[in-house]
Amino acid sequence: MEIEISKEDLELLLRHAKKERPYEAVAVLLGTREGDRFTVRAVKPMRNVLRSTTEFHIDPVELYNTYMEAERRGLNVIGIFHSHPAPPYPSFLDMKYMRLNPVVWLIASSIDWNVKAFILKNGLKDVKLKIIEKI
Repeated sequence: MEIEISKEDLELLLRHAKKERPYEAVAVLLGTREGDRFTVRAVKPMRNVLRSTTEFHIDPVELYNTYMEAERRGLNVIGIFHSHPAPPYPSFLDMKYMRLNPVVWLIASSIDWNVKAFILKNGLKDVKLKIIEKI
């Protein structure tokens, strides 16, 4: 499995995470999927309504509007990005929500800004993160 994202979109996600510190930042990744290959076409930074350092929730109206935008653009929600005040690995709570949202989860550590991707499909799987110049 692989997720492809432009350097520009990844930098936007990291800027969002740095701006939201110390709280967890969250964003939705829109794009396409061909088999085990996901391609990010747009990132949508969201507001963490919990303003929590250990978990996030997206406003349901904001999330609905993002799904509607994806549909209008012929895209799908292919991933969720969020930051952790720890290494970039899914927490117990993330695993719970990964069952409900079977998409790629991109996690950034707010300690060193390392980013990793995962999907819960027959167990937790690493997803190769491919950063490209432009999509």
